Amino acid sequence: MKKVARILVIAILITCLLTVAKRALTPLLMKDSNFGIASLENHGADILFIGSSMFRQGIDTKDLSPEGKYTYQLTYNGFQPFAEYITLKEVLAQTDIECLVIDMYPYTAVDEPKISDTRLFQDRSFAFTYDLFSQIHKYGNADYYDLFDMMVQSNNEMFFTWPLSYPFIKERYYRGSKIGESAGCTAEYLDNLEVSYPYESELNPVQTTALDDIIDLCNRKDIDVIFLETPKYRRMYNDDTYAKAMQAYLDFLKDKKVRVLISNGTASACSAPSWAEVYEYDSSDACLFSDLIHISSDGRRAFTKAIEPLLIDT
Repeated sequence: MKKVARILVIAILITCLLTVAKRALTPLLMKDSNFGIASLENHGADILFIGSSMFRQGIDTKDLSPEGKYTYQLTYNGFQPFAEYITLKEVLAQTDIECLVIDMYPYTAVDEPKISDTRLFQDRSFAFTYDLFSQIHKYGNADYYDLFDMMVQSNNEMFFTWPLSYPFIKERYYRGSKIGESAGCTAEYLDNLEVSYPYESELNPVQTTALDDIIDLCNRKDIDVIFLETPKYRRMYNDDTYAKAMQAYLDFLKDKKVRVLISNGTASACSAPSWAEVYEYDSSDACLFSDLIHISSDGRRAFTKAIEPLLIDT
């Protein structure tokens, strides 16, 4: 029995040591990476894109340098406004930006608070992670096992295999954007995909409060704010729930005194207000998409080219 207890104590001590070491070392290891928060804090940015995988896969940062501005992407799968606000507060305590471009994906604003990508707290402190957990525990479905997962288990595979995995992962990014190739699809494939996204179209009050907080924070720091929608395949614009959710998002942004850039597909589905700026994108071309909501590498280049003129005056 004593032997079992001794082994258990040793295991707990090793776990605690590795957990603390991971939190202490990862920010230092990632300060010169091509992705992550530590790199942004270290190098700064003129234009910061913050959002979900739709930004990461949809915007070609290496080909997007309006008027010589230094651009950077802070993107995580399913990144929601409540988490974006907590992250932005931390970033702006360390560095300044001129313009914030927010991923205007309505389902991140419809959902209850949750974390879909544990890389969000890969190079962050215990306090930052606990702040995120407090929100998803209070307003979502997180329990204390999730806290253990966030604090102890998350990103261990990256930390333990760092010399081997990090060089490969780093090469996939440039200033936070994905630079690997994603093949396009056929219309037959996309037309047969199930639209498996939330069936709600009403914005979540926790998320809208966070969006208001982001806008207020940027106003206080004299940072321009742009809400940018990435293109979706035509079936999404024909989906009633998606159109209602996007309309709710547009209604929310009315009178917020921010720039809003939407696709011609959304403009048609939602009767675009006069204050929204509309860019042209062929949402019927399946080759430009890797699924219903993400664009392919060809689509990424086309989208980057479409939005660059809109950012020149930023």
